[in-house]
Amino acid sequence: MNFNRLVFIIALGMLLFLFSVSAYSYNSANYTLTNPKIVTGGGKVNSPNYFLDDVTIGKFLSGKIQSQNYTLDAINIDTQLKPNTPIINSVTTPTNISTQAISGTKDADTSIYINGYEAVPLDANTAWSYGVSLTEGNNYFIITSRNIEGIESDSVTVNIILDTTSPAVPTINPVTSPTNTSTQIISGTKEADTSIWINGIERVPINSSSLWLVNISLAEGNNILNITAKDALLNESQITQANILLDTSAPGTPQVTDDGIYTTDSSQLHASWASSDPETGITEYQYAIGTSPGAIDIVDWLSCGLSIDITHTGLNLSQGQSYFISVKAKNGAGDWSNVGLSDGIKINQSTPAIINIQPPNATAGYRDDTINFSVNASDSDGDSLLYQFSIDTQIIQPWQASPDFNWQTSGTNPGIHAIRVEVSDNNGGIAAQDIDTCLFRKPPALPN
Repeated sequence: MNFNRLVFIIALGMLLFLFSVSAYSYNSANYTLTNPKIVTGGGKVNSPNYFLDDVTIGKFLSGKIQSQNYTLDAINIDTQLKPNTPIINSVTTPTNISTQAISGTKDADTSIYINGYEAVPLDANTAWSYGVSLTEGNNYFIITSRNIEGIESDSVTVNIILDTTSPAVPTINPVTSPTNTSTQIISGTKEADTSIWINGIERVPINSSSLWLVNISLAEGNNILNITAKDALLNESQITQANILLDTSAPGTPQVTDDGIYTTDSSQLHASWASSDPETGITEYQYAIGTSPGAIDIVDWLSCGLSIDITHTGLNLSQGQSYFISVKAKNGAGDWSNVGLSDGIKINQSTPAIINIQPPNATAGYRDDTINFSVNASDSDGDSLLYQFSIDTQIIQPWQASPDFNWQTSGTNPGIHAIRVEVSDNNGGIAAQDIDTCLFRKPPALPN
């Protein structure tokens, strides 16, 4: 065996031995061979004791020798063994879901390690995926791949932020309720970078402001508003609630009652009334006084709060004039009723007086005779008088200008009969007096 061949065999054996030993002595981008006579560095092998132009260097991988020709002055051994850094697909961050699949690509025949734990066993696939559980806040995942020799790639770090914290409960400024307006602007405060949802509908898109404002439409009756805030991850706050009552129906027309047909007091008038509103209730009454129904020429509209009667004093009313009291009601939503009216009351400062009646009380007479009644009455303010006569509660003579009445007793049973005489001044003033008259059977005529 010649000398050159011997040197070649010895050198080749040493290189194979050194390479197989150093396969697990990984350093940066190259291997450092343990034989002090052959050291790699910068991708070159320095061999001061051997002078070989070309060498076949073998490396042990999975029990097999794979060979490749290298020139000794430009050899790089270890870069063929280190796996490529895994590629990570986009992750969802931030998120409010506590689990997520991380996926990507890797070299074939490698495994995936996440935070030092083998998440994906070694396989021939280049695509990989692994589900991770998240905790609130930052979740850092350091991901590498390893080949069959256990050589590890450079790492890549992924951070997934889990945010399940609900935004602060929004506030709402005082609303107008009840109301008779079918739209209303509502407003309040919220956490920055949140949206406002009302009854499950987004009404204010997400924005950086801490104030919010919405113009809402109302339906008749109660309008319940459930208001929440949501962040970019759709984490939702607790509910703040408001109720706006829309009432566009007016209260019932007041039923107004004055003090009768007439009053003798020309300095004041009194009336009472009743009204209702089942939706929002009565919050105010106003009244006015006039000389015709609905007129306000004596007293213009005045509020009397929730009083259901008034006595308006300090008046100077005219004798014989009728006066009408108008009343309207307002409900809690601000709707006014139609105007209710009294039937009118007349000023009558002097009523009639019956002076005497002829025949007087306890008069007796015969059945079938005619009894003539005559009334003497007066009225101090000079009103024209009318007279009415009733017998046993039945009107026999309706109102007439004559003070005289002739009672034809024919067919009337004997006994005591009640005679009622009434005098009216035609201004609401009436005077009445009762007398009794006894009827006897007329005795038979004496024989001639």
